[in-house]
Amino acid sequence: MTVFGSLQGIHKIYSKSDLINGYIDFNPEEPNIEELKQLMIKNVDLSIKQAFNEEIDINQLNDIRKQILNYNITK
Repeated sequence: MTVFGSLQGIHKIYSKSDLINGYIDFNPEEPNIEELKQLMIKNVDLSIKQAFNEEIDINQLNDIRKQILNYNITK
């Protein structure tokens, strides 16, 4: 993971050579991460319920976490 690894899949990560070669877009389009935000909210909601021993669908929680981990709009 890079220093900016948390942005992986949300925003293009540039290298030093990209900067040197002029490949950086300094005016990128704002990414629409609404889907990711909703997944993260649901993850927190289910995680809190789980911490308080409320019954949750563990498969749903695992699926949400997998979607967050693999989220990518930069393709």
